[in-house]
Amino acid sequence: MLDVIPVDYVVNVILALARLGHQGPAASDVGYYQVCSGASNPLPFHRMYGEVREYFLAHPLEDDKGRPIVVPTWKFPANNAAERSLQLKERLSALGSKIGAALPATKATREWASSLSRMERGLGSLRTYVDLYQSYTRTEMLFDDQQTRALGAALPADTPVDQTFDVRDIDWGHYWQNVHLPAMTSLARVHARASSAKRASRSQARRLESGTDVLAVFDLDGTLVASSLVTQYLSVMGRLRPLAQLPGEMADLVGKAGVYLQAERRDRGEFVRAFSRRYAGTKVADIERLVAGDWGQNLVRSIRPGALARIEEHRAAGHRTVLVTGSLDLFAGPLAPLFDEVIGSRMEVREGVLTGYLATPPLVDEARAVAEGLRGPPRYRLVPLARLRRFHRGRLVAATARTPGGCEPGSAAVPRREPAVLADRGLEARLIAGGVRYSNG
Repeated sequence: MLDVIPVDYVVNVILALARLGHQGPAASDVGYYQVCSGASNPLPFHRMYGEVREYFLAHPLEDDKGRPIVVPTWKFPANNAAERSLQLKERLSALGSKIGAALPATKATREWASSLSRMERGLGSLRTYVDLYQSYTRTEMLFDDQQTRALGAALPADTPVDQTFDVRDIDWGHYWQNVHLPAMTSLARVHARASSAKRASRSQARRLESGTDVLAVFDLDGTLVASSLVTQYLSVMGRLRPLAQLPGEMADLVGKAGVYLQAERRDRGEFVRAFSRRYAGTKVADIERLVAGDWGQNLVRSIRPGALARIEEHRAAGHRTVLVTGSLDLFAGPLAPLFDEVIGSRMEVREGVLTGYLATPPLVDEARAVAEGLRGPPRYRLVPLARLRRFHRGRLVAATARTPGGCEPGSAAVPRREPAVLADRGLEARLIAGGVRYSNG
């Protein structure tokens, strides 16, 4: 049994008490007026479920893509099965989050983390409602409204119907189908439309100011294109290695997966160094021929449309554009026409063959890459550090700036930003004449 009462009945009882006063045998008696339905007009839980299900089968809600939401079937599990199921899902969600945090940052792991985050929010909301309402759904008590009925009987005969509160007058089928659920869904749709409009306005790319004193830095892997060091290596070797060698290559890669994962957990730079050694023995001429052909064309076509549009906006505004990638600079050649400067990792070469050892520290951080790539005659200096925004693998981090005179202004805390707008996936800073160096904050 579930005790349900329309809130206007509660209001009417309060107003009646304010007008008529306590209806007990003596004015000094303490009176309890329970506004409830369990004793006078009981509503079994299964009947309420049936009414709600019937309504949403006839008037389904829609998801964010305009598709009708399927109405689930509730089987009234016994022996606390629902609670056990919720606990199991909570444990699996927590385990999934731990596993995701230990995996390398790729498109697949980011999508998995995003789905886990949505599931955790849903489970959190469900846990809140379960903890709140289980006391009501599990209780076997009936609440008596005898005092309240006596108060209703004392109302004047000409009292308007909308000011009465006799729960025996409630037709539960009519209440759910024509009063409560239509009103609730109408309010929900209004809220959904307002939230959708708010999200749309936030997702609109901000207008770029024209000027030659702006530096726009973009990350490649996982931002401009949905790739990683591993997927890039597989696509390259799939074209360079003889077909007979590919099974052995894949077996070796899978066999060393644990080594790479441990390196990634310890330090991103260690992983980059270890994985880059797989290129040892590869001829530079072969890579250059590959990059100049279909592989390079596919790389350009794989740029996300929103990212390409943002790059073009920066260039049209006169900004200096820089591409930063932890991949080998040999693979970034096809994208060079889109940027004023391309900064990538360089590998040592002996007699036209890659050694597998990086000639420069791994570019595991865009700020470090900019420091290396812009080294030379002082041309730029970062002015207000608060304007610096950097998006890296779905999170924002701070950076520090060093003036030409060697004075360290310090680091600035950058507020967290949701990765909804691709335009901000990168590094944009207002610059003026001077010198620039970036380092981790």
